[in-house]
Amino acid sequence: MRHSKLEQKNLLFLSLLAVVLGFLVMLSINTNQAANANAENTNAELIAYIEENELRIAELETEIRNTRDAIAALQSEQVEERTLLAAKNEQLERLNDYAGYTELSGEGLIIVIDDNSVGAELAQKNNPTTYNAEHYLVHDKDLLYLIRALAGHAEAIAVNNIRFANSASIRCVGTVIMVNSSRLAPPYELRVIGDAAALQQALEGSARYAALVYRQIPIKVSVSSEVEVPAYNGVYSTLYSTIASNN
Repeated sequence: MRHSKLEQKNLLFLSLLAVVLGFLVMLSINTNQAANANAENTNAELIAYIEENELRIAELETEIRNTRDAIAALQSEQVEERTLLAAKNEQLERLNDYAGYTELSGEGLIIVIDDNSVGAELAQKNNPTTYNAEHYLVHDKDLLYLIRALAGHAEAIAVNNIRFANSASIRCVGTVIMVNSSRLAPPYELRVIGDAAALQQALEGSARYAALVYRQIPIKVSVSSEVEVPAYNGVYSTLYSTIASNN
């Protein structure tokens, strides 16, 4: 049976429409697949980026903790070093005080001793045959024995403003007394820092003080709340001592 021309046109139109619809359907499917693929790729990149940053943040946090620990350790070391330095400085100050390298002031005695020139003149005038000038002079041993009597209660001693340290020496040179390398002439002023009552008791209880009083050597003792003793300006020398070995 032959189809009419109208039917043939309708059939051709329908066929063409089916092809177009099929193409559109395939295009839509391909487009959705591409979009899904792009979305999956984008999500993967975002996830990788986030994971990378999370890893970097974790590394930075670890580095911060390590840095804080290092800072805390350094601060602790600095505190220990400052504590050690303070202890060493305190020890050095004590040693300087003990060695006499520090000027000091405080309670104590001021003792002035002079030659008995008046008694010497009278003795020479009245008894020239028995006159002995040495009996009326202050000698090095007089000062030395007085200082020894005071030393147990004294924190610092000066003779005519010269600090008397452990290594100091007193000796007669002609008519003057040598303290270290300085020549001193009478009157001799002893400045002694310490408990004034204990010092005065030690002074008056010494045999040398009694001998000076017996010889009528003028001695004037004053108590003061502000006795000043200068720093020792000499040097310490050792001839036979060495640093002990720890072995």
